[in-house]
Amino acid sequence: MTIITSVLFLVAGAALAIVATGKFSARDPYGMIPYFIGECLDIEFPWYLTRAVGFFLLIVAAAMAQPVLGLWALLLVVIGAFPSLMMTRAHNRRARKTWWPDSNA
Repeated sequence: MTIITSVLFLVAGAALAIVATGKFSARDPYGMIPYFIGECLDIEFPWYLTRAVGFFLLIVAAAMAQPVLGLWALLLVVIGAFPSLMMTRAHNRRARKTWWPDSNA
């Protein structure tokens, strides 16, 4: 039963992180997005909070899956955060190419 709850937390955490990253990207298409912590404008605070809650849910999912999966449960955090981090990477590469076309972004 805990593994099902863990998967639900994993999906919810990954979805929150992805939505928050998409909102960051749509809000400022030519600005850099921090991967975890960065400068926070007042208007961006809800999305920083949403992403933080998403990552927190990933940690909760790993904690709940630990009795079943053991130490391998920590991979759930990586698996859940991977799409959001790749979206951030792609956005930052596009922004870098816009502002610094000579860079090998």
